[in-house]
Amino acid sequence: MKTWIVLPLIVFAIASPSWAQTTAPDAASGYNGEIAGVNVQVRSGPGTNHYVCAKLNAPARVAVVSQKDGWLEILPPEGCFSVIKKDFVRLDADGKSGVVTGDRVWYRSAGEMRKGEKFDNYWDIQKQLNSGDKVQIIGSGGDFYVIVTPRGGTFWVSAQYVKATGGASFVRTPSPSSAPAGETVAGAMEPAEPVRVAETTELRTITPPPTSDAQIALNAAEENLKAEYEKPSEQRDLKGMLAKYQAIDPGSDSYVKAAVQARIEFLAGEVARLQQLQELQEQIRGTISEADKLAKERTSREITIAVAQAKPEFAAKGVLVESSLFTGSAGTPKRFIIQNPNTREISGYAQSAASELDLSRYVGKFVGLAGASRFDRSLGANLIDVQNIAILDGNGELPAPSKPTISAPPPLKPREQKVEPAPQPESPKPAATAPAAKVAEKSPTSKASAPVATKPAPTGLPMAPPASAPATAVERSEYQ
Repeated sequence: MKTWIVLPLIVFAIASPSWAQTTAPDAASGYNGEIAGVNVQVRSGPGTNHYVCAKLNAPARVAVVSQKDGWLEILPPEGCFSVIKKDFVRLDADGKSGVVTGDRVWYRSAGEMRKGEKFDNYWDIQKQLNSGDKVQIIGSGGDFYVIVTPRGGTFWVSAQYVKATGGASFVRTPSPSSAPAGETVAGAMEPAEPVRVAETTELRTITPPPTSDAQIALNAAEENLKAEYEKPSEQRDLKGMLAKYQAIDPGSDSYVKAAVQARIEFLAGEVARLQQLQELQEQIRGTISEADKLAKERTSREITIAVAQAKPEFAAKGVLVESSLFTGSAGTPKRFIIQNPNTREISGYAQSAASELDLSRYVGKFVGLAGASRFDRSLGANLIDVQNIAILDGNGELPAPSKPTISAPPPLKPREQKVEPAPQPESPKPAATAPAAKVAEKSPTSKASAPVATKPAPTGLPMAPPASAPATAVERSEYQ
């Protein structure tokens, strides 16, 4: 970003009436005027289609050169100047003046209300200069120099805001060679306020007035501001520069006061703009962060949905355990127990329905089984013909069961048989003729029968002999 560099001492020299030299208008049309309004616009041409160069307030004085269609042509008032291409000016050693290096070089209307970095912003042409003409430089910007408006350059103001003062025509102040020393020319314009007027093409030697403390402070601040703007934008301390300008006390110096006020307004606007930019950047960063968060959440949800949609339907899930009953011998299929890893309950049996699928490789793993499921009455559980298998957890470790203890059944008591005594024979009646012979009676001897062991009713469970050790190789849950 480029800045305007204004040389306050030269502006003061030009603004002072003791150094001013007026341009000679037609005596019939030229007169002194006074602004009769507030913020009266000074334009680059006669009409509102021309751009504004400066503004004047009553009772500022102006020198009227001519009039056209309700507009007055005036000599350059305070706040108006001109611009010229740098390509056609060779600077003098002091940098405060220069010499035109070409013929028919145009200079254009400019002012405090018309500033810019591009020469094309100033399209209203004033006059031409030729090679050797001298110009007084009061600043620079972009590809042009800001100069005191040369002789012949004028501006325009609406006639309704200017009133004539005294009606006397004014004439050009004679050059030093034609006017006696110390002589005052009658009828010369003597404005009550400083009025910037056109200089002759010959630059006169000007002795600047004494420099005040306010001017010194302003010049130092301008140098510091120029140095700040040579830094990258993120390193500029505009708040510090604003504080420096606010600390300048212009006193009664109207130029310094106006220059300081303009700089304060400019820097305050820049600081506010940078603050708004920082806030906007914070909002953008916050929005981007929130958008990234939402995008991650959305991606996570999409992945979850995709996994859920791609998840196969399993006929059963559980930990595969080899069955101790269905070992695959004697032409029977080898089956595996599907066991709940938390409760150890058997949820069913599985057998491979594909020759290339070896379920024994998945023993001890928590798996999902896909295939046809049917209820097997002989097992009292579901039997799954496994077509596909997926490992859901590589470690389907079951909780350690308590070691089963099978106690031997108590010995069976022999069934007691009742032995009924043999009926006693009736004593024979003695014959009438002969006495009955004595018969030796034998009492029947009762013998207890040997105890008969009875087989227990079949239960379908393997029974260990009473004298054998308890069976421990059989999974008890498989018989539940």
